[in-house]
Amino acid sequence: PQEALKLIACITMLIDHFGHAIVPWLPVPYMVNIYYLCRIIGRIAFPIYCFLLVEGMGHTRNPGKYILRLGIGILLAELPFDILFEGGFTWAYQSVMVTLTLGAIMLLCMQRVEKKAVKLLLVIPFAILAELAKCDYGGWGIATIAVFALFDRRGMQAIALLLVNACMESAALPIFGIPVSVQIFAVFAMVPIGLYSGKKLTRSRTVQWAFYLFYPLHLLFLWIILGFVR
Repeated sequence: PQEALKLIACITMLIDHFGHAIVPWLPVPYMVNIYYLCRIIGRIAFPIYCFLLVEGMGHTRNPGKYILRLGIGILLAELPFDILFEGGFTWAYQSVMVTLTLGAIMLLCMQRVEKKAVKLLLVIPFAILAELAKCDYGGWGIATIAVFALFDRRGMQAIALLLVNACMESAALPIFGIPVSVQIFAVFAMVPIGLYSGKKLTRSRTVQWAFYLFYPLHLLFLWIILGFVR
C-alpha cells in the first residue's frame, strides 16, 4: 500500500539525516562506518518521494491544490532545513521541498503535451531552474522525477535511475579497494517501488498531512538532538 511506501521513505530519510547531521558529532567507535551506512540507507528515500510525486500528480483531481500543499511544505521546511544543515537561515542551499515543487510543476506541464519528445525537453528548463535555485539534488533531482514520469516499466526505471545517480556528485565508499559512489545505492529504492500495489489503506486527511509534516518536524527533532550532542 501507498502508506507503507511513504513510511519507508520517511524512515530512510530520517536515518540519512541522522547520519549527516548527528553521527559526525558522536564519540563512538567506527563512526565513519556508521556515517556511510546511514547515508547508504538514506539513498532509498528520494527516489521513493519522486515516484510518489509522479503517482500523486497523475491521480489528483486538483493539481493546483497538490502543488499548493508542496509550496506550504517549502515554507514549513526551509528554516528547519537551514538551521540543521547550515547553522542558520541562508539562501545558499534550499530543501528538497523546492525540488519536489519544481518537479510537480514540470509534471503538470508534461500532462499538457502528448509527444514524449516534448515531455523530455521539458526536463531541461526545470533542471536549470533547480540548479539556479540551489535546491537539494538540483537538476539531477528533476531528472530523477522525470525517470518515473517518462518510463512505465520498472526495469527501465531502474536502469535510468542508476544512470542518473551515477552522474550525481557523491562521497565514494571504498569497497574491496574500489571507490564506489554512495549515490548509486539509490537504485535499491526500486525494490519497495516494485512491490507497490497502487492501493491506499486510508484516505484520511490526518494521515496525509502527517506525512507532509514529517519532513519539517523530523528536521526540528534532529536539530534539538544536535544541540545536546554538539
